[in-house]
Amino acid sequence: MKKLLLLALLLPISLWAQKEEHKAIKAVIESAYLEGITNEGNAEKIDAGFHPGFNILGYNTDNGRIWEYPIYYWKQSALTRANDPEQADREPVRFEYPYIDVTGHVGMAKIDYFRGDKLLYTDYLSLYKVEGEWKIVSKVFYPHPDEDSEE
Repeated sequence: MKKLLLLALLLPISLWAQKEEHKAIKAVIESAYLEGITNEGNAEKIDAGFHPGFNILGYNTDNGRIWEYPIYYWKQSALTRANDPEQADREPVRFEYPYIDVTGHVGMAKIDYFRGDKLLYTDYLSLYKVEGEWKIVSKVFYPHPDEDSEE
């Protein structure tokens, strides 16, 4: 009975802590990825949320090879795009978060990446809590087929 009572007392604390970690992960993704990389091209936000060893791992369906794209290339691409006048009128990207999970100092987030109402990608981000702060360390993704194109 004492164990059951102790469990009943500790469970809400555990759930609260888990919810706080989910919020912290979402906040770093919103700042570093959504704002820093995608919508603003903000170097400070990128540097604050991405680990320097971050890589995107992509899969080439034509040849079956996996490729890497390090953060320093992705960051430069985002900053170049942010200064391109032709990109100024692009509709902003928004994220939906079907799934965030945390085990200790490791986190995983599934993100649906939309421009307007169009789902473009599903991303899977891996995070580590480094010195008390969540850092995005890797990304794999699925590009959703363009329904407007004829294949």
